[in-house]
Amino acid sequence: MGGWLPTSVTIALGLLVINMIGWGSWANTMKGTNGWRFESYYLTYAIGLFVFALLYQVTLGLIPNPITGLNSFQALASATPIHIFWAFLAGIVWNAGNILLVAAIAMAGFSLAFPVGIGLSLVIGAILSYIVRPYGVAWLEFGGLALVMIAIITDALAYNIKGKASGEKRQSQYIRRGLILSVILGILIGIFDPLFALSISGVGAIDSYSAATFLTLGAMISSFIFIPIFMKKPLTPGDQPTSLSNWTKGKTSWHLWALLGGFVWSTATVMNFISSPVAGVTISYILGQNATMISAIWGVFVWKELKGAPRSAWYLIALMFILFIIGIIMVALASLLAK
Repeated sequence: MGGWLPTSVTIALGLLVINMIGWGSWANTMKGTNGWRFESYYLTYAIGLFVFALLYQVTLGLIPNPITGLNSFQALASATPIHIFWAFLAGIVWNAGNILLVAAIAMAGFSLAFPVGIGLSLVIGAILSYIVRPYGVAWLEFGGLALVMIAIITDALAYNIKGKASGEKRQSQYIRRGLILSVILGILIGIFDPLFALSISGVGAIDSYSAATFLTLGAMISSFIFIPIFMKKPLTPGDQPTSLSNWTKGKTSWHLWALLGGFVWSTATVMNFISSPVAGVTISYILGQNATMISAIWGVFVWKELKGAPRSAWYLIALMFILFIIGIIMVALASLLAK
């Protein structure tokens, strides 16, 4: 371990609350770039991810760790190349899923893309981790995952009802495409979790600050490969192919909003990485995963994504919130009670 860590559980919990709010709120910065293609937004956002993760490493990361006495770069010197590679590769895989998340948000909204996509990634990641290393109270683990899956289905049904009730072919098409992308991104981000775990586990593992830096480096570099492809072959129905000129000619304010999005996500991620060892895995897990519900709250209550939907859709969304939160708590308790 290297770099600054919170010195008390109270501080760590405060940082984890910042983590939860940040992970659930960063995508709101897209609202400040209306008129700009999501692909262009994402390029600047990806640059922000790396720049701010690196900034944390050269500031907080240079403070000696209270346990080891090492700063982040001293700890990195003892890391093995394979651990660095796993973090970089995990960043590429996560980034592919996160690009689809932004596309799904642009088409269908926060309260579909986050619960379906990130919820599915949670289920897949947990199952893969259990296969590699069985641990925890099985009935709680899989009972909680089952509730999350039911919550995902409930959310999708609510949006299906909304789409049919709207009577607008284009809106129904956007919802269908957003749902498909959410499933794909859930698979990709679900694979990311076990990959990233390899970078911070075992002899030669990298510290929290380096993990964030190499993760976001992989994300930034791969964005300049993935995004031009999606510009030429748009994911959004009806969008015309474009080029990097759409990005370079974007308004300064749009770039600033996208950089803010990168700052919020990187801040939330670093806070999670450095606080988890102090606060404990269980509370870190519960707060981190419930960031999905924060994003759904933004979508439902702030951005009014269900405006005009039948009452049955609202009932289903309420049920989704309840099932998701209970499921997350059950999965966390599965590990806690196994000790």
